[in-house]
Amino acid sequence: MGDIRERGSFSPREFDLSHRRFRKCIVVLMGLPLTGKSTLGHRLADMSNFTYLDVDEMRQELSPGQDRRSDQEERQIMLASYQRKFNLAVPLLEKGDPVVLGATYSRPEYEAWLRGFAQQTDSPVIVFRLHAPKRVLQLRLSRRPADSPSVIRTEEELDLVIRRYAPSLTGARISTKRSVEASLARILKVLEPFQK
Repeated sequence: MGDIRERGSFSPREFDLSHRRFRKCIVVLMGLPLTGKSTLGHRLADMSNFTYLDVDEMRQELSPGQDRRSDQEERQIMLASYQRKFNLAVPLLEKGDPVVLGATYSRPEYEAWLRGFAQQTDSPVIVFRLHAPKRVLQLRLSRRPADSPSVIRTEEELDLVIRRYAPSLTGARISTKRSVEASLARILKVLEPFQK
């Protein structure tokens, strides 16, 4: 799909979400930790008829605490978290409601689940690949609240995730280095065909 910036410039003031209603669809906000998935997902949900489901929040529900786990244990928790997120979305989509799913989508099995889930619910999928420069991610990490559901706590952990990250989905690239409103404006431009 390319970078949304190539499609022209948009004023965030053009996009008042307070009265927007969307048809059934699955919006995926994917990207590294600290790219704004939760912020944008919650903002969409607060100001429209989207329901936001975040994999980090699911992980916290299934396995509270920030204890260090083995890679295998963490993988099992993440698999269960993705599955829970999809299970919660099914009844919403069956009612005709739109959902926003936030996660890294860094493993092929997550993509396969998403595709099967979309087919099962007969829902179109719109993917946004969120990104920001490393220096912006580091700044956000330094400002992140201690009770954040993310497992990323240090710059070393962030560096490791950046090196290992291999997104499994393609989609519209959205830079989140600027304001939340600017990122929302770009997302909403792509979502215009799904408005009621």
